[in-house]
Amino acid sequence: MAKSNKISKITVKHFLNESLKGDESRILEFDDDGQEIPASPRYPLYVKITFMRATTQMKSMIKDNFASMDEAILAHNNYMEIEKGIIKDVITKDYLKHGDKFSLKGISDKCRNYHANLFDLFSQKWVVNDYVKIILKSRSPFMRMLTYRWPNLSLTIYYEAALKLIGEIPELVALKDNVRIVELYEKTIHSGEVSDTKVFEWIYGNAKEFISRAALDAKLSFNDMLKLIEVIESQLKEIE
Repeated sequence: MAKSNKISKITVKHFLNESLKGDESRILEFDDDGQEIPASPRYPLYVKITFMRATTQMKSMIKDNFASMDEAILAHNNYMEIEKGIIKDVITKDYLKHGDKFSLKGISDKCRNYHANLFDLFSQKWVVNDYVKIILKSRSPFMRMLTYRWPNLSLTIYYEAALKLIGEIPELVALKDNVRIVELYEKTIHSGEVSDTKVFEWIYGNAKEFISRAALDAKLSFNDMLKLIEVIESQLKEIE
């Protein structure tokens, strides 16, 4: 049967995985008489997914352990709803792409991209992966130095060093515009509180507006800000 634009219902439900050993760490609690309340075991949050008579489960991206679902909902209800939306969107996109060849296998890995740091994912996909391949292919004696990135050290510094040490080979020169876009993003991060932005915050939240504002605060021109936003959006459309 060929794939259809209509798909079956996708059921996504969070639960505490009590089949695992409970976490013994807890905050001390006391009753009205001042007596310590016995500790309740705390368990990690998992997600049960059912689609087209197939069922699987995956660990939630929420890292905390909980004594009850009520506690989990009270602490992370909004995040849980976002996670459900991510899972349903990933399944829908994957099923419409693969039809009868679709499988729930690997759903956790596909969802993980949505929880990745936006800048890290963007820079890797946009230029860093290609840059590293070119450096390794060059077999330059400076290869190791040029592929190692210190935290908070701009990619532009590595790129300009590579041009000087390896030479202006065509593949390297072709990355110039992409490196500049990453540099614009780096400037944006340094000026605003957007360095820890997650992918899902762009897709499901207001991160686009926050990053646009941070870019202008960083003294990027309006056209550079628009270009940065355009490129980020184009990259996110390619997420599996």
